[in-house]
Amino acid sequence: WLLVDDQIEFIESICREFFTTTGIEWRKTLTPLPVAPIDMSDRSGDKVGKEGPDEAPGKLAGIARHFVYALAYAAQGTRPDLTTAISVLETLIDKWTIGADKALIRTFRYAWTTVHYVLVGIVSTNDIDIARPLGNPDASLNVPRLGLRTRLGSLMFIVGRFTLYPVKWKSKAAKTNMCSTLEAEGASLLDTVKDELTMADYVQLS
Repeated sequence: WLLVDDQIEFIESICREFFTTTGIEWRKTLTPLPVAPIDMSDRSGDKVGKEGPDEAPGKLAGIARHFVYALAYAAQGTRPDLTTAISVLETLIDKWTIGADKALIRTFRYAWTTVHYVLVGIVSTNDIDIARPLGNPDASLNVPRLGLRTRLGSLMFIVGRFTLYPVKWKSKAAKTNMCSTLEAEGASLLDTVKDELTMADYVQLS
């Protein structure tokens, strides 16, 4: 069986609401987060008061919570590609800045650009006795100079001879700063294995 799930209508609706409410222009955006970390200091070297420009209070603070959590619903349901961006935005909710404004705008531009994306999986009843979880861990090392913490993530599949179906994905900030890429990847692997063991018990009971 080829299974396809989507939230196209919901994402279209929330994106239209965002761009109508804010008056911000949509532009084609191919990634929900910048390829490189954003430096929170002014590139000219000047400061805006005691804060860099991206650290000043954000103009979208009053509506950010509504739009972040609305898009989080899509990220949890059928859009694993939005997970890291939404997870980062959720950590900024209580101290919203101009930098957070920029991240939110970019995420919504990306969501609108990719509104047609769907979740696709293949499931075969022939694999009912052999299906197993398969986790793919990943991590991005912290950049303390920019105030960024290491992020741990994973994408979990149920696999078999003819089955490949995504069932769980997540992205979260690590509880401590990591000293190397190896340490970060190891922490992500450990976290993913814990999820795999839980999922394996569930699959066996089913």
